[in-house]
Amino acid sequence: MTLLKYFSILVVGLIIGWSFAKRQSPEIVLPVVQTPLQSLPTPTAISSVQVQKPQASTLAQKPVQAEHSNLDALVKNFWSELNNNELPKAKALVDEIGQISKDSKEYNEAITRFLIRSGDSESAVPALNHCLELYPKSKSCLTDLSSIEMQVGTRDEQLKAAQNCLAIFPESPHCLNDLAIGRMHEGHFPKAVSIYEELMKSNGSYGFRFNIEMLHAQLGYALEGAGRISEAAEQFDTACRSHWQGACAKLEDLRQKF
Repeated sequence: MTLLKYFSILVVGLIIGWSFAKRQSPEIVLPVVQTPLQSLPTPTAISSVQVQKPQASTLAQKPVQAEHSNLDALVKNFWSELNNNELPKAKALVDEIGQISKDSKEYNEAITRFLIRSGDSESAVPALNHCLELYPKSKSCLTDLSSIEMQVGTRDEQLKAAQNCLAIFPESPHCLNDLAIGRMHEGHFPKAVSIYEELMKSNGSYGFRFNIEMLHAQLGYALEGAGRISEAAEQFDTACRSHWQGACAKLEDLRQKF
């Protein structure tokens, strides 16, 4: 009996996506649990909405750090309105920031987050790549690209985005979660087990706290894939006690394998 009928993951926040990976024995549908972008750390920079392909001369220029007496207030108000899901107000503010400087870090980080929150992933990916061309160490753009690639990217693009993020910010919980999912897609379940065990130890230490029941379930899938069935059942038992979606049914399925 396949595990497909037992698997359904409650996606955290507004970014929703499904990723599937198959193994021959047994067939496993892998979970994709992503971080809601409104709970990511608010960067100290912001951006606008019409993103165009930069000219070569633009990329050759030194990135601009916007300077404006009203910039700090615009930035603060933008993130407040965006986190309150006031998209029209956020759009007006991001446009105003863009009028100060479209090459600034403030503008590029803001436009990318706005596009994602607006559901425009098609425009968000090139905007994020542009942001990282100008600001390769932008935590906001690295994290957002890793997250959005889990929605729309190929397996290689997903893994590359997560690895690029972790190369600069090795303790990012969001990118570690994305990497763990990528490892399971590759069939490298022991590596995913190690990542989730570390995430459970450090949960809440780096500015974000995952739902602990989600981590138990994710670890359970990784352990199952690694052939550690009894340990996987223990993780699903913990998640089931908190009524995590699908955990109880999954637990019963695993108990039949003892």
